[in-house]
Amino acid sequence: AKMSLASVSEFLLMGGYAAYVWSAYGLTITLMIVMSLLALFKSSRTWKKLKFTQDLKTKKEIEP
Repeated sequence: AKMSLASVSEFLLMGGYAAYVWSAYGLTITLMIVMSLLALFKSSRTWKKLKFTQDLKTKKEIEP
């Protein structure tokens, strides 16, 4: 089945609702990327805090 240029154009125009549909997709993808980056940042910060806490605990055990 061969798609014509007109059918691709009709698909992209979404029957006149393209501005709403594509902006919703764009907003969703943007928010998903931002949320993923924030989660990565927070998890790396948490790992650093855990390592710092473990280092302090180890240091206290070594130096009474």
